[in-house]
Amino acid sequence: MAAKKKTTNGNLSAALKTHGWPPALPALLLTSQGEILESNARMDALLGPAREWPFFNEHDSKQALFKLVRQTDREELFPGEAGLKTYRIHVRPTGAGRRLVVAEMMRSGDLLEDQGGRQTLFRSLSHEIRTSVLALRGYLDMLDGAKPEVVERMKISVDRLDRVVERLGDFRVALDGKTEK
Repeated sequence: MAAKKKTTNGNLSAALKTHGWPPALPALLLTSQGEILESNARMDALLGPAREWPFFNEHDSKQALFKLVRQTDREELFPGEAGLKTYRIHVRPTGAGRRLVVAEMMRSGDLLEDQGGRQTLFRSLSHEIRTSVLALRGYLDMLDGAKPEVVERMKISVDRLDRVVERLGDFRVALDGKTEK
């Protein structure tokens, strides 16, 4: 999502107030084309300097979820993740093709007691480590035969990371009390 720089003309505050949302929640107003009309400081922090849509979920990539948010013409609630935090993404049409988008962080208590938070953590950790391991394995294949002692040490490190991913999966299963699919 390439978004324009925010403007602050008070429409966002009025929309939040009209719909009963506290102004402290991350929020923005979108056009039907996906341009940001206005965003607050909390949403700006999530958007980052590139002003890109930060939310995804286990069914939709960032782009796919943003398209759903942009195209909905009725009140909708979407699950979303950004970083290691889980959100409820509320979308409410405000007229003239505009959408109020509010990101409500789901409060999670102790990670050992919060199954949703745990699953998000394990899914993110496993994904990040597995992605790195696959990239390293590819580079190792290209280096095979170059300097045997360096390649062998790298292979040992990659195998160690593989075992970490396996242990994370085992730990998650033990905490959840069920088997992994």
